[in-house]
Amino acid sequence: MKKERKRERFYQRWSADAKFDDWRQLGGYCLAAYLINLVISSLFLLEVKNWDTLTLVLAATLLPVYALVYTLPSALLTLLSAAFVRPRRARRIVAAVAGTLFFSATQLLLLADYGLLKNFGYHFNPFVWNLLTTPGGFASMGMRSNTVILLSSAIAADVVLNGALAYLILFLRGGAISLRMYRVFRSWRKVALLLLAIVLGFTGATVFAWGFYMNHPAPLLASTCIPAFQRVRMNNFFKMIGIREPTRDELLMRVPGRIDNYPCKPIVRRADRKKYNVVWLACESWRADMLTPEVMPNTWRFAEKYGIRFTRNYSGGNNTRMGVFSMFYGLYGSYWHSFLDARRGALLIDWMIEDGYDIRCFTSAKFSYPEFDKTVFAKLPSSALNSDDDGVTYVRDIRNTARLLKFIGGDHQGKPFMTFMFFESPHYPYEFPPENAVFKPFVEKVDYLKLGPSRAEEIKNRTRNCCRTLDGFLGQVFDALEKQGRLDDTIVVVLGDHGEEIFEHGKQGHGQNFTDEQTRTPLIIHLPGQQPRVYDRMSSHLDVSAILAPYFGVENPASDFSHGINLLAPDAPKRRYTVITQYEKSFFTGEKYKMPLPLDKFSSITARAYDAEDRELPNTKVVYDEYQNELMEVLQDLSRFIK
Repeated sequence: MKKERKRERFYQRWSADAKFDDWRQLGGYCLAAYLINLVISSLFLLEVKNWDTLTLVLAATLLPVYALVYTLPSALLTLLSAAFVRPRRARRIVAAVAGTLFFSATQLLLLADYGLLKNFGYHFNPFVWNLLTTPGGFASMGMRSNTVILLSSAIAADVVLNGALAYLILFLRGGAISLRMYRVFRSWRKVALLLLAIVLGFTGATVFAWGFYMNHPAPLLASTCIPAFQRVRMNNFFKMIGIREPTRDELLMRVPGRIDNYPCKPIVRRADRKKYNVVWLACESWRADMLTPEVMPNTWRFAEKYGIRFTRNYSGGNNTRMGVFSMFYGLYGSYWHSFLDARRGALLIDWMIEDGYDIRCFTSAKFSYPEFDKTVFAKLPSSALNSDDDGVTYVRDIRNTARLLKFIGGDHQGKPFMTFMFFESPHYPYEFPPENAVFKPFVEKVDYLKLGPSRAEEIKNRTRNCCRTLDGFLGQVFDALEKQGRLDDTIVVVLGDHGEEIFEHGKQGHGQNFTDEQTRTPLIIHLPGQQPRVYDRMSSHLDVSAILAPYFGVENPASDFSHGINLLAPDAPKRRYTVITQYEKSFFTGEKYKMPLPLDKFSSITARAYDAEDRELPNTKVVYDEYQNELMEVLQDLSRFIK
């Protein structure tokens, strides 16, 4: 009785003639809209390519919860619209109109998102909106008059459907639908439904976290089909309760997840291809202006005598993860999560495995973080991956350089060999041995909290000394290749994973923004039979695999397997732009202008445009005007290899 009196007083506050049935019917209306959203959300499962038991559980538990998430904003807006209207009939009319508008908008957004996922491979984001609202955007997305007519008809049909639903439930009180709908919202059932949603959400999140921990790619790939999906990890929890993570060799026994469109077409390779050795030398935080005769004489000499030196090269990221990913795959860093989820290695490594290469990789960091053992080198056994991250950075490089040289000069039993080395010397805290203290004055100790722009030149001198140390290690490798006569049949790639800013634009380090200092790196490629020269146009890490592919007998155009360009081909087009990635963010860099790609709401609000010298521009319009076609190309390329 007490609850009934309390409930009655609450409704009398809003309207003298209010009846509880009105609110239960509104609840029934929201429930009906939820069921429609659940059906629409189920369409996204059609895009799931890898199904197993975990994927089924993930879909069954998370889809009802996410459909509820999609419905709640519209439901709350509808209820709020009606809450402040006193006359009973007017309240229903307002609720019907508001519900029709809000629920239709939600359903149309879901349907539009499904259309984007089905046809382009990505979900709706501000970048799509910005391009579509740019003059000519609809046409460049393939929208023609018949498409516009079809879309308009779909919008009208959805609005009519929701209007009819509102009338059926809110005005036909005696109807069977109305009676059944509002009964669901009795108080005890509200609690039961809430508990069910919590249980389902927790179960789905746990399934995803379990799939990530146990390296099951299918549920991870399926999750990318769910709009606004939030990734959850519980690695520490699973370890705490004693669940063992599968070993690398156990993973190699499994069938990896599929990336259906990587490559876009089957790779065709010449049967008479020559099998070149490969020496791949990647250097941490190696900014472009450090490659000079004064700072790095050995590397400069090698480039002058044997290499093609790319003077305007951009990494595919401003961090190690995206930098290394882009140099091997030739793909935008935004693909990282899909390829990690699928445990899909790089095609370059596939080709070497197929050709029977003796492969040995070394790093003075870890292959497990970032997870290159599950991406780039996913198909290599544990014995091929050698990590040494113990102690001072340059001391690690000393040990690994010795191992690298031993492998290069070893017996490969008539096989071609491939070796990868990741040097750590130039990384913070910029450590180097006393004999390489060439550039002075330098700061004795780098502390991000204590040092500022006033001491930038001293910090830069310290990094120069680190690069001088790195140059010594690289010089040993170059000398060994030259003395052993390997250069006639060995491809050599030397590059940085990303750059390093030293307060040129107010920051120290990397990973904070996309200035040239953080994104440009040296790139030297030695190709047997190619004359040494300088390439002064824009290049990117994305181009490395495209340049190397013909040396592995690949006859496909680079567009079949990468975003790169074979810049050394006689008919190669000029690169006009590149895309650089920072974890979840991507950045468009053209020859004239730059700007973040507004792939989420926050980046859309905060997006700023810059000129080629990283000076901020008044707005982003100039970038859209200059690069509309290129931005449309990027929009399609963001999903070309996974849709």
